Amino acid sequence: SLRILVLAMLLAVGCGRTAPALNGAVFAVPAYPGAEVRDTLSAGTTDRHGQPVTDTQTWWLRFTDPPEKVVAFYDAGLPGARKFPSSEVPGTVARYEWKPSGASAEESVTVIISAQDIQISEIARPGKRTGATSWAGK
Repeated sequence: SLRILVLAMLLAVGCGRTAPALNGAVFAVPAYPGAEVRDTLSAGTTDRHGQPVTDTQTWWLRFTDPPEKVVAFYDAGLPGARKFPSSEVPGTVARYEWKPSGASAEESVTVIISAQDIQISEIARPGKRTGATSWAGK
């Protein structure tokens, strides 16, 4: 099936390297195998009454493979994602906006690939994220 083919492609791209953990991720966001998590940031928004509206987690990863290989990994690993040409975002190789399976209307994932870095930002509803990375109007 197509799902098995995509999984096989993802494994082949990784060449046996381990994908880094995206601690605090709500959705099954693929992380490029062999990349290293360099930094993270938690943030959120509130409504006019101070109630949490969104909970955002961002991870910055560094990779050493050619950027084209990383783009091929995300082309296969983000089914249904909207891909933006690199010319639309200066300094990037590719940018994706993805609505994971089970995500509500306000939830999404953005992946931005540059020459050596990947930025993954996940917007989730408050209360879905667990652990120390949860942002609840702090």
